[in-house]
Amino acid sequence: MPPSHSTQTNDVVAVLTDSRGFDTYFLNDRYEAWYGADKTFACRLGRRLLLERAPPTDTVHLPDHFRSGTVENNLLRLGLCDPRYVVLCDGIWETLLNRERLIDYVAEQIRDAALGDAEPLCLEVSHQAITRLFLADKLAISPTGYAEQVGRIVSYFVRRRREVCWLSLLVPSPGHKDGVHYAGDYKCPPEWARCLEAVNRSVAEMLALWDATYVDLQTLMAASGGESVCLLDQWHFTETFHQRVADRLFELVTAELDATTLPRDHASHAVIVPGKTGGGPLAVVGGAADAWCRDTESRFDAHPVSPGDAARLEAATILLLEPVEQRDVTARALLAKCPHGTIVVYPEEIDGIDNPPPSGTRQRPRGGER
Repeated sequence: MPPSHSTQTNDVVAVLTDSRGFDTYFLNDRYEAWYGADKTFACRLGRRLLLERAPPTDTVHLPDHFRSGTVENNLLRLGLCDPRYVVLCDGIWETLLNRERLIDYVAEQIRDAALGDAEPLCLEVSHQAITRLFLADKLAISPTGYAEQVGRIVSYFVRRRREVCWLSLLVPSPGHKDGVHYAGDYKCPPEWARCLEAVNRSVAEMLALWDATYVDLQTLMAASGGESVCLLDQWHFTETFHQRVADRLFELVTAELDATTLPRDHASHAVIVPGKTGGGPLAVVGGAADAWCRDTESRFDAHPVSPGDAARLEAATILLLEPVEQRDVTARALLAKCPHGTIVVYPEEIDGIDNPPPSGTRQRPRGGER
C-alpha cells in the first residue's frame, strides 16, 4: 500500500522558464495582446494543482534562462525547491545564428590555419553557412551542446528519482508575422526552422536516455488552432496557448504524482541541494572507491561497494566514481536495477557545485538579423 500523507513529503512542482513563461517584452507595442503573470501557464498550472488535486500540490515558478545564468545556478535554485516534478521550458533563441557566433568561428579558423597549407581557407558569410555550421555542431552554440546542457539538469533530478519534462521549441512557418521576433525586432533567417527542429531532435534523444518526458508543443499548437492562435510572434505564447500548455502539464504531472510516492525518509531529500549530504551513509562504486573512502573518512560515512552489490541495495545513496564520459551509462543501469529508494550521485555534487558567473552577456546581432 502507498504510504499515508503523513509519511509523504508535500509535493512541489518546479517550473523553470525562459521568456515564454513570462517576459516584460509582452508590453512591447508590437504585440497584438499582453497579459499578466496570472495568465501564464506556470500560474494556471499552479492554481489547478492547488484546487483540484488532493493533497494540494505547490508550484514554484523560476523565471530564468540557462543562457543568462548558469546550469549550476539553476541546479541550486531547483534543488532548494525539493521538487517531485521539474518542468523545463527553455530554449536558446538569443544565442542562435547571430553574426557574432560566425565571427568567432571565422576568427578561430584563421588563427588555426597555416600559411603553408595546400588549400586556401574558404570562409562563407551567409545565412546558409551559419545554418550548416550550427547543424554540424561547429559553433559555440549547437544542438548537441544544448542537449548536453539541459541533460545535466535532467540527469541530476532523474538520478534522485524525480520526474522531469522539457517543453519543445515551437517551429512557426516562415511567413508567420513576417518572420519577425518582436522582442528586439529581429527577422529570422530562412533556415530558422531547421535549427529549431535540430534542437528538438537532440533534446528528445537525450530525454529518452533518461526516461524523461518530451512535451511536444508543436503537436499541441496544431491541435489548439495553429500559430495564428497560439503565438504572439515567433516565440512568445498567447494567453490561449498558455492555457493549453497548463492543461497538458496538469495531465502529465497529476498522472505521475498519483502513480508514485516519495516518502519523507527517501534518500534523495538529503542530497537534493548541491553540496549537501545530510550526513547519511554513501555506498561508493568505482575503481577508486577504496582510496576515496580513506581520503574522505573525516567528512563522509562512506563504504566501497561492488556494482553487483550496489544493484541489490534497497534504499541507499550510491556515489558513482567513474570517468565523466561513461558514468551516465552506468548511472542509468544502476537506476534501472535498483529499487526506487536508491539514488545515484556524482562526487562534485556532494562536494558543492561551483556557481561560476555567466560565461558572457547576451550578444546583440548586427544588422538586425540572425
